[in-house]
Amino acid sequence: MTLRTTRTFTAALLALATFTACDRQPLASADPAAQPAAEPVLSGLPTNPPGREDAGFVSFTYSGDENGRYFAFGEPDSIVGTTPMGADFAAGTHYYVGTEPRQAFGTSITSTARARAGLSDLIHIQFNGPLQPRTYSISTCGRGGGPFCPLINLVFDVDNSVDGGGTQARYYSFSSGTITIESVADGRVRGTFTGTAVSTDWSTGETSTIVITDGRFDVPVTERDLAAG
Repeated sequence: MTLRTTRTFTAALLALATFTACDRQPLASADPAAQPAAEPVLSGLPTNPPGREDAGFVSFTYSGDENGRYFAFGEPDSIVGTTPMGADFAAGTHYYVGTEPRQAFGTSITSTARARAGLSDLIHIQFNGPLQPRTYSISTCGRGGGPFCPLINLVFDVDNSVDGGGTQARYYSFSSGTITIESVADGRVRGTFTGTAVSTDWSTGETSTIVITDGRFDVPVTERDLAAG
């Protein structure tokens, strides 16, 4: 992968994060001043604290050639007008075309989280078809995979002030795994994900592998008609 390709990949993820967040209406029930503890959201079945009912979360731990934990909790509107990777948030958008019976294309879930030393992490999850409970298998999206081929991409330690994210940024794509949609209700989608992700240093050919077994998400979802522009 060339530097141009790497920058294009980063730009695409950032653009999707911005598009997903800015496409939303203001959340009347959100209280940006509230600062809930993270652990109550992670423990057991996640329940948003009072005043933060519209917030979404994504969490997972990873092990292998790297070890760590990702956790983001926040309302999508919290990042409007700011650098997309500068604040914690998690949200989804379901894309379709036309009126009833409409054609469902797929769903994207984007989340960013503050990381160490002022850097940021990002995860992008997508899957095709109607938004309903089911399990998707992840494989490498090649030719013919379609615009919403099931996939998960990760970017760790991105410097928001540097084009391409900086040399310390690491890009992982799931080579195998599953995305399970457990429920779709009240404008939210909830589920889990597991799998193996690989990062390649294209200057040396060396690869790094991490494994995720406990991925979870519960995010607000808005719908967007692609025909409406």
